Amino acid sequence: MSKLNTFCPSCSPDTEVSHIILKDLKELLLKCGECGFIHKEKKARNVLVRVIVSKGEKSLHLQTMLSGKIKVGDELIVDDENTGEAYHVAVNSIEVGDKRPEIASAEEIKTIWSRAIDEIVVKIAVSRKETTQSFEMKVPGDQEFVIGIKLR
Repeated sequence: MSKLNTFCPSCSPDTEVSHIILKDLKELLLKCGECGFIHKEKKARNVLVRVIVSKGEKSLHLQTMLSGKIKVGDELIVDDENTGEAYHVAVNSIEVGDKRPEIASAEEIKTIWSRAIDEIVVKIAVSRKETTQSFEMKVPGDQEFVIGIKLR
């Protein structure tokens, strides 16, 4: 039997949980692995979605193929077909018509507003007595900083 992670209208409308695919026809017939609720869901189809990627001081206007539900905080890989670059981005906001929901189906989305997280610029200020020095440091997007740890 095939499995799929998706939202359950009964027990988990905001978080994806494991489901067993009972039938795979025009619609999927699913059984929730958490509560056993059986429900139908439309098959996800790929659609072209506009993505605005903020990277430092500039914004890139790109498009990517997406399917299923997208939510704020999701991480995506977006390709720039003109330059051949790929960007690892975090979804900041989803635009559906004139609304900004936290979650939406790819088919409904007008624009995804995101920021590049593959490499970010961190602004640091170091104070010693009456003198403060400011620095900018490029780091991987997933780097964690801990108070008291020395950086070189």
